[in-house]
Amino acid sequence: MLPQRMKKAVTDNPKKLANLIDLVNLPPTLRDFVGQSQTSRLTCFMRVWSYVKTNNLQDPNNKNMVNCDEKLKGILLGKPRVELAELPALIKLHFLKEPNLFTSHKKFSCEVAVAWEAGKPLVIEEVEVAPPQAGEVRLKILFTSLCHTDVYFWEAKGQTPLFPRIFGHEAGGIVESVGEGVTHLKPGDKALPVFTGECGECPHCKSEESNMCDLLRINTDRGVMLNDNKSRFSINGEPINHFVGTSTFSEYTVVHAGCVAKINPEAPLDKVCILSCGICTGLGATVNVAKPKPGSSVAIFGLGAVGLAAAEGARISCASRIIGVDLVSSRFELAKKFGVNEFVNLKVD
Repeated sequence: MLPQRMKKAVTDNPKKLANLIDLVNLPPTLRDFVGQSQTSRLTCFMRVWSYVKTNNLQDPNNKNMVNCDEKLKGILLGKPRVELAELPALIKLHFLKEPNLFTSHKKFSCEVAVAWEAGKPLVIEEVEVAPPQAGEVRLKILFTSLCHTDVYFWEAKGQTPLFPRIFGHEAGGIVESVGEGVTHLKPGDKALPVFTGECGECPHCKSEESNMCDLLRINTDRGVMLNDNKSRFSINGEPINHFVGTSTFSEYTVVHAGCVAKINPEAPLDKVCILSCGICTGLGATVNVAKPKPGSSVAIFGLGAVGLAAAEGARISCASRIIGVDLVSSRFELAKKFGVNEFVNLKVD
């Protein structure tokens, strides 16, 4: 939190906010405050307040904002369950009639973890992210997980290496801007990127038995966008390859609109981000592929995230015996919560 004298100085005189921002090393624009979770709520409020004052949005004759100060103060200081990273979306949702006030269709830079070579440590770089083209979405990534698939392709074992590259595919974020023709998403929506998308038109998308979309099925060899066969990432004009159409090891990423799933605005992104890969992989393998009958027996090899999701699928399918097989006995206790009722340790049994 800020010292009392600074709080009072800013409250009494908003012109002093610029000096305060310099002191705490915070970018002055509202866009840059997206995701700054280390910032105090009071500081966030003051930054938004400065933006409001600077743009004359508090003027009652300004159609974009109504009674901004008190309402913003109520959200920022009086609603502890709100994640700081979600505040811009809330502000836009509740107070703004101008849909693109907090969004941009310009190229900008952000921090990205770039894999320059196979097996070499990722490097945090300033990377330019282009705006979304027709049928694309730019996401602000707030949470991302590490999946073994990322590691496998980073190690470049068993496939054609493609570097430099931005890995990551299991994540959650907020829609920052949308390209032409995108109607099912809007800036501020909570969303998950998915590596196997849906065009909605091909035979696979219209089938209940398959999700291997002709257009948007997973392609680990492609490092560019479908729209123009170009990357949306670059450093000094040199392109950086995408990964499975998601590339979530970045503060911002551009994905095909068919690879973005809008989710409940109340969903906690730090929890549901794994739905975009690990959970749907395990749960889907059980419910949509194995399709166990009620009362049947199911064996699950490996009780990591995917295995536990598979166990949950067996549980909701009403399997009677759900056998967890693993080499680590300490995983068995947690697995019970997902319906596993028998255990086998291959090292011991």
